[in-house]
Amino acid sequence: MKTNPFIEISGRKVGRDFPPLVIAENWN
Repeated sequence: MKTNPFIEISGRKVGRDFPPLVIAENWN
């Protein structure tokens, strides 16, 4: 899996609403 900056930022800001796993699957 490639670590995208968007995932890190969204994981911190939108981490409460959307878990990083869901975002990672979409960008995967």
